[in-house]
Amino acid sequence: MTFEVVKKARYWEALNDSAVFRSLGGFTLKALDGLKHIQDAVTLRHLLPVRNNRILEIGGGASRVLPALHSSNERWNLDPFEGAGNGRTTVHEIPGVRLVSGLMGDNDPQVPDGYFDILFSISVIEHITAVHLGKFWTDHARVMKPGGSAFHAIDFYASETGNKNDETRLDFYLNGPIANGLRFKTPPSLHRPLTFRCDMASNSDWGMWRWNQNVPSLAEKRATHQSVTLWMELEKPQ
Repeated sequence: MTFEVVKKARYWEALNDSAVFRSLGGFTLKALDGLKHIQDAVTLRHLLPVRNNRILEIGGGASRVLPALHSSNERWNLDPFEGAGNGRTTVHEIPGVRLVSGLMGDNDPQVPDGYFDILFSISVIEHITAVHLGKFWTDHARVMKPGGSAFHAIDFYASETGNKNDETRLDFYLNGPIANGLRFKTPPSLHRPLTFRCDMASNSDWGMWRWNQNVPSLAEKRATHQSVTLWMELEKPQ
């Protein structure tokens, strides 16, 4: 499925891949919370086998994934290092990775048209305001090579009942790529309204408590919602 909540079975399948497990640091976590570990695992499961591709991470910061990818790939990291979403505020150079300081949506000429075989992001899209999502998807489509793919892991707070604001946000995620000439690899199959289910891979209570220390304004929401990952797979038609 190419637009769904990551399930435990999918996460565990990724962990059972020895190459993914090693890249994650084995039993020593590189990610500081459970949700990022889930997102890294699923992303690496897709990207570790890739060879000789041009790959752009959007908002990678001090990327945990790009250094793990095969050196035959041309690896890029696009990030403004402005600290959005508790991100980095200092430039982080990674050997073998080309860094462009900027935002997807700015139509930066340093990021060429129709160039990348693969785009991906981890915990980025949820920080983009509805006003700017249109520019994001337009620029995203611009830099993708025809026939290229994209993989996005998006943070989402799922409640027991769902709510109108969450459903509106999901509609933005569904409609934005299509409006810019991209398509989902298979038809989206999200159950709407989106509510938390026990088969979903989720952040730990410890992880959400840690987030409360950085962003206390969301503590009340975290107390009644579960932190899960929306997984999106897109392609640009030939």
